[in-house]
Amino acid sequence: MEDTYNLIQKQLKAIHISEVKTELNKFEKKDGILEVYSQWLKEVLPKCKSSFDDYNKSLNFFDKVEKLNEAYESAEVSDKPAWRFVDDSNKSIDAFLLEDKKRLVNSLSELNEKYDLVIQSLEKELAHKSQEFRLKLSQFDKILE
Repeated sequence: MEDTYNLIQKQLKAIHISEVKTELNKFEKKDGILEVYSQWLKEVLPKCKSSFDDYNKSLNFFDKVEKLNEAYESAEVSDKPAWRFVDDSNKSIDAFLLEDKKRLVNSLSELNEKYDLVIQSLEKELAHKSQEFRLKLSQFDKILE
């Protein structure tokens, strides 16, 4: 579960840092594009960040992942579930733990799916803005010729 959590953080960094940086670095040293470069930088990054921030606020995504992770870890070091009451039934504590671990993993999978949708939407937005940026660059090249 911790690996999944780390992967989520890496995906977020990839969207906000690597992809944007790579795209921008392609054009960084060309002449006559500072204005377009600045405009693109001002448009894309805040939109990506605000899209993710809005999503995270509405879902409390990382809070939920953190709680699920803590609950999962507490189940591994204890013989009793730390996050729910176990009644006196025929089921053993192991059965409760197994059932709750499955529930936790399913909850995390559901969150991951929603998060992946956000990443896909940000990637589409980035691709669209990159295309707009390239178009403006080609217009600059024509003007400079």
